[in-house]
Amino acid sequence: MRRIFTLAVFSLLMSIPLGVRAADEIKEVTITNTGQVEVWGTIENYSADDEVTILMTRADAGTDIQGNDIMYINQQKIGNNGVFFFEFPIDEQFAREDYELRIGSSVEGFTTLKATGTLPQIPATVYQISNNAVVVGVDAYDLDSPYYESENIINSLADGGNKMYYRINDMWFDLLDKNCTSWEYLTADNEIPESEWSMWYIRQYYNMPYGIIFE
Repeated sequence: MRRIFTLAVFSLLMSIPLGVRAADEIKEVTITNTGQVEVWGTIENYSADDEVTILMTRADAGTDIQGNDIMYINQQKIGNNGVFFFEFPIDEQFAREDYELRIGSSVEGFTTLKATGTLPQIPATVYQISNNAVVVGVDAYDLDSPYYESENIINSLADGGNKMYYRINDMWFDLLDKNCTSWEYLTADNEIPESEWSMWYIRQYYNMPYGIIFE
């Protein structure tokens, strides 16, 4: 039954020409270093029974897509006001690969939407964390990331304990060290040794979302 569904969805996506009408669009694609993907957008002229389909594949698969090229495929009814939303994990076997994302629909006259991009390393490692970032509890955050906010921080501390480390000039520092009272503390004499920080487990790295190209 699953194979029949997959083939039907795949046929729908591949039989529609590519392009974008002004009101039919992918609004946003967000991919985290844990492989969690969120895709949402809008579709015009839909009815209550219309469906939307998502297909994410290796970018080099072309039109001859095999089973091992498919990263994700699913189908659902279009939501209120023509909004669609998909949330799903990507297997780590696809880490750092280029992908192609297609959105198709049963709406009459709909033209398939397309997005391309590159997946991050999955899962994240401490070696990927940029300067001017912090590890809070069990998670890491770029300080200019929109995800660095109170609710996420509370969850990170609850799940990972009372820990806060800061990365600057390619060095890590313990911000909860009693001697860390000013910027003067952030010198090589006080950095955490690599033998220690290289063993840290990072559940999720909340960096800026990866760039997406819409066509």
